[in-house]
Amino acid sequence: MAIELINIGRIANDGTGDDLREAFSKVNRNLEELDIRIDDKTEGLNVGSGIGQVFRRRDGYNLEFKSINGSNGLTIVNDETSLTLSLDTSIADLNVAGNTGAYTHPQGQVLTIRGGDGITTTARSQDNSVTIDYTGLGIIADTNPALSADLQANGNSIVNVNSIVATNVQSLVHGIDIRTLGNILVEFDFGDLTSVTNVTNFFDYIKLNVDVDMGTITDADSAIIDLGTLA
Repeated sequence: MAIELINIGRIANDGTGDDLREAFSKVNRNLEELDIRIDDKTEGLNVGSGIGQVFRRRDGYNLEFKSINGSNGLTIVNDETSLTLSLDTSIADLNVAGNTGAYTHPQGQVLTIRGGDGITTTARSQDNSVTIDYTGLGIIADTNPALSADLQANGNSIVNVNSIVATNVQSLVHGIDIRTLGNILVEFDFGDLTSVTNVTNFFDYIKLNVDVDMGTITDADSAIIDLGTLA
């Protein structure tokens, strides 16, 4: 409460001041008020479960409190009745590195992600994401494509092929293993004379019916022909 002043009147004994009893009653109340203001009974107290303690200590008649400072995007606005803490939601300085080059992106500025050849980027506010899409022509756009591993076609066909240049192509041609035709087409070997008993394909037919002109004794054919064995 506030200290109560004793009314002593305008002049001595004019009867306008406090009577003696009222005057000493005010004295008693003022002493009680001063008693609760004794230094060792005045202290600051931090309440709640927070780890930050605002009250620091009491030094004589001074109650010392810690200052509140802003940092790392946190600003403090101080007015007569309150402290307002504002958090800057923009990103802090960001270190950005690419395959070539690196730089530090300043805080608060927009970071733009652009696509290169055949690549587009789309920023989505719905889920705060960036989608990167490849729109190029893939291997068609590569002027010198090369594989670093086996090509897996997953059962699909490779069409519109001009020519295949390779030392080892392993595959069936219309369901036929062309390696079994090598002797006939390359070495001119029609098999032995008694091996074909049942004609089931064109090559068996050739073995039975095609006569090979070996030339004459004096003008022999220079070709080397493997006719197989007689047995």
